[in-house]
Amino acid sequence: MTDYEGPGAMVRRVGLLLLDATGAEHDEILRALRSYLSHTEIAAALAVAKDELDGSLLYQGVPTHKILGLSREDQQRLVSGEKLGLLTSDGRIEFISWAEMTPTQRNQMIGQGVIIKPSDQRLARS
Repeated sequence: MTDYEGPGAMVRRVGLLLLDATGAEHDEILRALRSYLSHTEIAAALAVAKDELDGSLLYQGVPTHKILGLSREDQQRLVSGEKLGLLTSDGRIEFISWAEMTPTQRNQMIGQGVIIKPSDQRLARS
C-alpha cells in the first residue's frame, strides 16, 4: 500500500472504510457518501484503497474520470517526475513534468483519460 499525504490520504481512508464495511453498514456508509461525493469520486476512492490508482493524481485540476482511465504505466510516468513533451502555442515542444504543469496542461496531457497523448497531438499552451 502506498502512503499518501493530503487529498490522496483522505481518498484512501474513504475507500478503505467502504472496503472494510459489510452488509447494512456498507449500505449506510455508501448512502451517506453519495450525499457528498459523485459516483466517480467513490469509484476513485475504492480504486486508491485497492492500489489500482495513485491517489496523488487526484484533485490536481483534472476531472476524476480522466484519472480513473489512466493505465498503471501512465500513472507511474506522471508521478515519476518524467519530463513529458507539450506542444506550445508557437509550435515548440516544451518538456515539463506533471508537477510543473498547470491544470490546463495536465488536462490536455491526459486527453481522453485513456492514454497520455503523443506530443504531436497535445495542444497545451505554455
